[in-house]
Amino acid sequence: MGKPALALALAVLLAPPYGRPAVSESRQAPAVDAKDVLRFVDAQFAEYLDRSPGASLAIAIVRDGHVLLEKGYGSEDEQGLRRVAPDLTAFNIASVSKVLTAAAVMQQVEQGRLSLDAEISRYLPDLQIDRIGADPVTVRSLLTHTSGLDGPFMRDVVTTPSELVPLDAYFRRFPPVAARPAGAEIRYSNYGMALAGHLVEVVANQPFAEYVEQRLFRPMGMSRSSFRQPPPEPILSRIATAGSGPVPDALALFPAGSAVSTAHDMGRLLQLHLNGGSVGGVRMLREETVRAMQTTQWAAAPTVPGVALGLFETDLGGIRGLFHTGARTHFSLFYVAPGQALGIFLVHSMRQGGDFQNLRTNFVRAFLAHYVAHAPAAGGAVTTAGAPSEEYAGVYRPLLLSQSNIERAAWMALDTRVRSAADGALTLSIPAGPTLYAVSIGPGLYEVKGGPEDGMKVAFSRPTSCCGMRMSLSGATQDPLSFDRLSWFSRGLSHAFALGLVLVLFAGCLAWSAADRIGRLRGVVGKPQRPSPSRREKMAWRMASLTSICALLAPATTVAIVVLHRGDDAAAQNLRLALTVGLTCLLAAIGPAVTLPFFAVRAWREAYWSLSRRMYFTLLTVGVVVAVPLLYHHRLLGYWIGL
Repeated sequence: MGKPALALALAVLLAPPYGRPAVSESRQAPAVDAKDVLRFVDAQFAEYLDRSPGASLAIAIVRDGHVLLEKGYGSEDEQGLRRVAPDLTAFNIASVSKVLTAAAVMQQVEQGRLSLDAEISRYLPDLQIDRIGADPVTVRSLLTHTSGLDGPFMRDVVTTPSELVPLDAYFRRFPPVAARPAGAEIRYSNYGMALAGHLVEVVANQPFAEYVEQRLFRPMGMSRSSFRQPPPEPILSRIATAGSGPVPDALALFPAGSAVSTAHDMGRLLQLHLNGGSVGGVRMLREETVRAMQTTQWAAAPTVPGVALGLFETDLGGIRGLFHTGARTHFSLFYVAPGQALGIFLVHSMRQGGDFQNLRTNFVRAFLAHYVAHAPAAGGAVTTAGAPSEEYAGVYRPLLLSQSNIERAAWMALDTRVRSAADGALTLSIPAGPTLYAVSIGPGLYEVKGGPEDGMKVAFSRPTSCCGMRMSLSGATQDPLSFDRLSWFSRGLSHAFALGLVLVLFAGCLAWSAADRIGRLRGVVGKPQRPSPSRREKMAWRMASLTSICALLAPATTVAIVVLHRGDDAAAQNLRLALTVGLTCLLAAIGPAVTLPFFAVRAWREAYWSLSRRMYFTLLTVGVVVAVPLLYHHRLLGYWIGL
């Protein structure tokens, strides 16, 4: 390197404070024949193409620093007029954009303009940055999703590109807010990665999309890649729409997921990671920088996959690899196994779900099994007797969605139940997902057996940052995710049940009112007429009825607008409209609701109605008193929506 002092300073700067080496010792697999690989790849995708009319797919495989295969499958357009070309057809690579953003950040680290362990306030002195705990939010924590910053997904997307604002304006409007202590756990964050991209803008004094074009895409020969929204011609005219429709182009936090690229261009990015930072003879990053990017920065346990800089770890196929997935309109996977000099990029246009939900992972697993069958297992975990599995049973919640906006309401649907099996294993019931079966491989450590998640690690711990048990999932090609065990009163199901019971009471109130009205219209023949209710009795029941109407309209209007929604992004404007209408109904219910305790007391003092109706009115009042704090807790009282 020429200058020992500079090399030493760079090594200190880039050396991670913890973690495993970038490339674990492993034996490189023997050379493979390109024609054999082509036959293998064709066979792997045959069923997908046969059963998915209008699908499009592209793949690039890099081996020993060179492109082994580039190929496109299916149609580029809805009409099937143009075949997918790996060097021309662009796809939205979604969150794989973060791999590019991390590379841009590391270029600035090399130049000394950014320091991985510097607090971000050093570069953003005018931005008020919240913090929980003693550890600062650093550049490293942004690249590893361990910053603890709250990043609502709801405000990621706007309706049209005309509504997009520069990153500096976005972060002034939505300054960093800590939701968890920095460094406590992985908490996937588009916000954090976009903030890292903004740091590049600040220190390079150049818009991020322009910087990446000049400093990454152009010198690497990635001529069909862009972060711009919409992408420039001729990229825009060659974006795959078959099986997916138009690609959304209004992502506010664009460094985290707006990039479009081709399989050919992504093969160049694979080479950057496999050739020590050199692409086509052009040095983009130093070798020690690339090693630092591929080194474990945080893991839930020493023997489980964790996170590197802009990449997640995996032990898929029994070897250490690094990956990132993307899932928006197109679904992509960026995978490198440095110890095997192997890289794979795969993208396709089918929606998530269905028979091919795991197409990307299944392909990489099959490729490794076929061509790298004898690679040594990473981590060296040995099956041992751990603590009794009953210790880890309970209900857990993933640390994923925002705590500061309406996404918090989704907590009620995220209860993940962990049960102890008779054989000492565990079963994990993932909401709206599979039930995983995990066997003990060490104290507090389990491994999933069977299914697409085969080999995923489940680690348990008792961190000081929370009051109970922590569960962490990582491995396969699933982003690492942390969970906290819940007490019974904080479980989402308990809250949902309580709110559902109150809705039933509201419905009963309206049914009672309807029965009264029908009875008055029909008259009661042969029965003595009851005395007419007093003015206060009428007012009390009207307040209960008005509260019930507004409360029941909230979910009804929201569901109706969402059902009528026709769009690709869950955070599109009409969903915000649906939530706004629903939240307005809830706020309207508060006015009459606050009068119910007063009327409940008067009802017993002055003997309103019958005994059964007084009891029902009191029960309804208690329900309101319980529901209001729950609604506020889950950000359902007020307009906690985002953009």
